[in-house]
Amino acid sequence: MKDFRDRREMVERSRSAVWRVPIALIVATLGAGALGYLGVQLFLLPETLAESRVHRVPDLTGESIEDAMEDGRSAGYEVVASARQYSDRVDRGDVIYQIPPPGSYLAAGDTLFVLVSLGDQETRIPDLMGLDLEAARAILRQLDVDVTGVRRAPSELVPQNLVVSSEPPSGTLVEEDTAIVLTLSRGGAMVDMPDVRGLSQAAARDTLEIFGLTVGEVTSVGADTVGTASAQVVVTGQEPGPGHRIATGSAVRLQLGLEEEVAVRRQGAPAAGQGAEAPVDVSAEETPENERIRARDPAPEPPADEMPADDVPVPDPQSPEDETF
Repeated sequence: MKDFRDRREMVERSRSAVWRVPIALIVATLGAGALGYLGVQLFLLPETLAESRVHRVPDLTGESIEDAMEDGRSAGYEVVASARQYSDRVDRGDVIYQIPPPGSYLAAGDTLFVLVSLGDQETRIPDLMGLDLEAARAILRQLDVDVTGVRRAPSELVPQNLVVSSEPPSGTLVEEDTAIVLTLSRGGAMVDMPDVRGLSQAAARDTLEIFGLTVGEVTSVGADTVGTASAQVVVTGQEPGPGHRIATGSAVRLQLGLEEEVAVRRQGAPAAGQGAEAPVDVSAEETPENERIRARDPAPEPPADEMPADDVPVPDPQSPEDETF
């Protein structure tokens, strides 16, 4: 009886061992499959791991900035135009590039930055306000733009002789044979009086008009000389003088004369024939000094009783007593 029970236990143990092996294999296979699936989910397919939070970034390149913003909002993102640049391959206003690039994974609600095209690079007239004439000419020369004229206009904002505006205005597209007219400032209500000495009357008038001034009274010095055909008549004097502050619209008095008088007047010396006396050759008895000596120390008069009868002064009865001869 005991032998029968021992044999039965051996048979049961052998059967349990046979079933344990397949069960262990099944468990190991299931475990490996589960671990592999989790690995794939973690490293190869992240969109299935957090599909509700992370999405693929849409491709916005080539779209207009308006359409890109609309498509970005539909995908759950905010689209911002971070910069613009010229491009000869992408039309003006369309998206050139985006960050993150298309197909990337980005959390919903984040921002997509796009680069927008300005189209083909164009040359436009720059803003020249506040530059002097030479600097403005140099800039325009580099753009192959010719300055065909210069105007003057009063300005309370821009100092005198600096560019106020241009025609065509800044921002205008530069095309072939584009020409420009610059407007310079005359200054505000007051301007510095220019020096017009040495200029002809017509040139002086034009210069004063540039500064918003007019020609007032005109006088001539040495009319007989100025009237000769060979004389070069220019402005020899002006009032107010150069450098004085004067209100725009004021009249300036001019004095005309010969050209050679200008340098003399600028040095402060009298011009020839203007206050200079020619030397006179006189004898010692006729010099002014001897006349002053004789006037200061007159010769004593002889006594009345010794005077000749013809030399005695006779008072005029019809003249007042205080009148002298």
